[in-house]
Amino acid sequence: MSHYEITSRHKGSLLRLYTPDDDEVRQCAERLAGFYNDPYNSTMMDHTTDHTAEDIAKIYSSHAPDTLRFFIAADGVFLGDADLRRINSQARTAEYAVMIGERGTQGKGWGTQVSIMLTYFAFSALQLQTIYLTIIPANVAGRRCYEKVGYAVDNSAGAANYREHPTDLVMSVDRAAFLLRHRQLLPPILIRLA
Repeated sequence: MSHYEITSRHKGSLLRLYTPDDDEVRQCAERLAGFYNDPYNSTMMDHTTDHTAEDIAKIYSSHAPDTLRFFIAADGVFLGDADLRRINSQARTAEYAVMIGERGTQGKGWGTQVSIMLTYFAFSALQLQTIYLTIIPANVAGRRCYEKVGYAVDNSAGAANYREHPTDLVMSVDRAAFLLRHRQLLPPILIRLA
């Protein structure tokens, strides 16, 4: 598995997305499980069962060939995780998800900046064409974040393949629209194969 690091500055802080190694997963698994089990977070992610640190370690150690998982840190402080999954290099598509876990850090633009960074990574480093995501209709803050990035509700047949529940909203953004929208924000984003 390739290890990537994506960095940028946000609110004066160094924002770092990185594919964690096994030691980093073990160090953050308990905290990440706490983020996932937070009642608000689990509702917004439509999770119905709690996660243990062991569950988190197992998810991250699975090394699914079509998934890249990232930890998120700002000035070394762990904020959450994000991933690109169902990466299809032939169709040039993937599904995106992010969680800024600490409730006090939500609503401060971290999710938007992470979404810009990881979407840019998908389009530039992986050469994908369309990125999809799903949210529950009640996730108004998440939808607002994704709309700032350029994602829009997608009712196409292709988008329907990403829906887990009939009520899920599927959103997508294509490469050309994203790059045009964010062309001035992209130069400070650094991508490194670690």
